[in-house]
Amino acid sequence: TSPGWTLSEGEHDGYADLTPPATHRRAILFVPQRCWIVRDTVASSASHPFEARWHAAPGLSVERAGERACTLRDASGTGLHIAASSGELSVEESWSSPVFGARLPSAICVSAMPAEEGNVIVTALVPAGPGEQPVINFQGDRIRISMPAWTQEVFIDGDLRVVAEDASGRTGVS
Repeated sequence: TSPGWTLSEGEHDGYADLTPPATHRRAILFVPQRCWIVRDTVASSASHPFEARWHAAPGLSVERAGERACTLRDASGTGLHIAASSGELSVEESWSSPVFGARLPSAICVSAMPAEEGNVIVTALVPAGPGEQPVINFQGDRIRISMPAWTQEVFIDGDLRVVAEDASGRTGVS
């Protein structure tokens, strides 16, 4: 990856008991001081339900921020904006256990869609200060993220290679 950028990839066969079996693959690109881009892929010869679930810590507020986005914020207004490329987004009430024996109310942002062979959900996770709301546009395999001080474009091709370029022309390839 480019200096400071980190790409991690992995897969698991925890859905091997499904008929037919499915494999979940995840690639995560970290662009320092900017964002994380997560690509989840389910590979199977048949359709299976497919969800990307993002759990909020207890005490965070969760707001819908468009058709496929939500924002998690703490009491100071600092937050994390989560936007998905596809699927139907919902916010579910749930609970978290920060220590053994404790259950505290929390929420989950869920991007859900029926899976077809090679089905993909790309999610952008963008930190935001109080009052900030990133603008995130998904166009095919291109993601454009705009904040007041910067713009970042990320391209993800079919081989999970990531090519990114920001407004200053800095380019990275992984």
